[in-house]
Amino acid sequence: MKTNATAPVFIGGTNGSGTRVYAQLLESAGVFQGAEKNYAFEPTNLIHYTKRQTPRLLRLTRSPTYNVSSLPETFRKTMEAWILQFGIQVQNERPEGYSRWGWKHPRNLFLVPLLDKVFSDCYFIQVIRDGRDMALADNKGDVRKFYRYLVSPDQTDPDPVACTSFWSTVNSDVADWSETHLGARFIWSRFEDLCADPRGELRRITEAIGVELHPSLSQECLDRVHTPPSLGRWRATAKDMQAKLRNAGAAGLTRFGYGA
Repeated sequence: MKTNATAPVFIGGTNGSGTRVYAQLLESAGVFQGAEKNYAFEPTNLIHYTKRQTPRLLRLTRSPTYNVSSLPETFRKTMEAWILQFGIQVQNERPEGYSRWGWKHPRNLFLVPLLDKVFSDCYFIQVIRDGRDMALADNKGDVRKFYRYLVSPDQTDPDPVACTSFWSTVNSDVADWSETHLGARFIWSRFEDLCADPRGELRRITEAIGVELHPSLSQECLDRVHTPPSLGRWRATAKDMQAKLRNAGAAGLTRFGYGA
């Protein structure tokens, strides 16, 4: 498969899905992730911007897979210009030795159409983690903020069942859109698969984006990947809750190979 050896690489996923370790691994493999990053390994300037603009974007579109040309012109041009400017900044910051650039940000999940419009050769890596585990996590910031825009306007503090529905709807919609519009520039990866075989899953991703994974990639880097105790925590819930979570997320669970 032919790849663009200079194209940016963006990583996104619902909060808590494991995007941080993907970004750390890709930077170790030569994909620069920006100079000023926070504890979650994402550019701080980007967070300040998307914190303000993503709620407005989703309030307008009611979908993570909108038509960019349908956005209000001033808002669209402002977002496109900012994304381009930030991309140029990251490229200019890139030290020698890095073959590629990009950034990790969970909210890239909601920005894919805009990222593709601004950087028409970009790659997008969608990180997936079992939605039943995600529903039981404490990190539900984006679910609480965006559930009323993307699933139902009547619920502002979604319970685990509603969170599973959000996970299924958003991830499935984004994957469907990305497969149609990005084609081979779209890669989705299950966090569980990375935990089970870090080097193998990383090699699959780097081959897809056209980055050579050197055999000398340090074991220290790969050791950052570990199976957290929370993986599979949904199995510790009562049987009736397991059934509710399974039913709420059935479409996404099936689509991403978790069964239903």
